Amino acid sequence: MISAHGRSLPETVYGLLKENDLTLATAESCTGGLVGHLLTEVPGISAHYLGGFITYSTTQKCAT
Repeated sequence: MISAHGRSLPETVYGLLKENDLTLATAESCTGGLVGHLLTEVPGISAHYLGGFITYSTTQKCAT
């Protein structure tokens, strides 16, 4: 648990997004999409989580 109220980190992030009427998008690499996965496990997050991009290979991360 991450909070004094027994909430996990994704639940805490959701609470902050909801309280402040904010949205969030993610860009992930080495996590392989873990952050997006953890966020989408929280009921109600779809009102605040726009989605994310997973770019794992070095060639995709570099402009040519």
